[in-house]
Amino acid sequence: HEFLIVCYPTFLMHPNKRSVQQAIMSVVPGRSKVMEDSFLSMFAGLEALILDYRKRKNLEFVMSEAVKWGAMKKRIKHNISKIIKTEMTKEQRCCIYNKLEDLNRIPLQVAFNKFCEFYKIDLSDLWPLFGGNDVVGLSEIRNRLIHGDQSLLQFHDALWVAEENLRFMLERILVKILGWPVDKTEVSKKFLRSRSTSLNEMSTEQQKISKYFSETTIQ
Repeated sequence: HEFLIVCYPTFLMHPNKRSVQQAIMSVVPGRSKVMEDSFLSMFAGLEALILDYRKRKNLEFVMSEAVKWGAMKKRIKHNISKIIKTEMTKEQRCCIYNKLEDLNRIPLQVAFNKFCEFYKIDLSDLWPLFGGNDVVGLSEIRNRLIHGDQSLLQFHDALWVAEENLRFMLERILVKILGWPVDKTEVSKKFLRSRSTSLNEMSTEQQKISKYFSETTIQ
C-alpha cells in the first residue's frame, strides 16, 4: 500500500515514536463510548505530540538556564511582595508565589503555533484549538471537561461537533508528521467542506457553547 510505503519509514525515523503512537491510538474508533472521554483522550494525544516537539525545539521554558531563572524569580517575588504585602494575607501571597514557576513556561498556544508552522499544517477551517474573537477554543472545552463541569454535557450537539473537529485536527496533524499529502485524505479541507456535517454546524454550535462559557466560570 502506497500509504505504508511512504509513512512507515517516516514513522521509524521519528525521534519519539511513542508520542506518535499515543496520538494514533487516541483516534482509533471505538476506543471509548463516552464522548467526553474520547475528547480528553484525543486532546492528550495532541498534547503528547506538542510536548515532544517542545522538548526537541527547546520550547518548554522562557529562560532555560535554571540559575538565571532562579535569580529572576527572586526579583519578581520581591517586587510582587512590595506591591501586595499590605493587601493580602500571608496565605494569599503564598498562593501567588506558588504560581510564579508558570511564568517561565512557554504557553502551549505559542508552542502549538510554532509546531503548525514547522510541519506546515493548515487548520484554519476547523474549530480553533485556542479561543478568540468570542469563540471558545477546544482547549477551553477540554479544561472544563477535565475539571468536571457536568453542566457542559447538556450541550451534546456542540460537544459532538467539537469532538469531530478535534479528531479532524489530530488526524490531519498525524498525516503531516508522517509525510502523507493531506489532499489525498478524508480530512482535507476540500473533502470536509463537502462531506462533513460537523463543519456545516460548527458556527451555530460555537455560538451556543461560547454563550454558556461567558455566563459561567470554573474555579
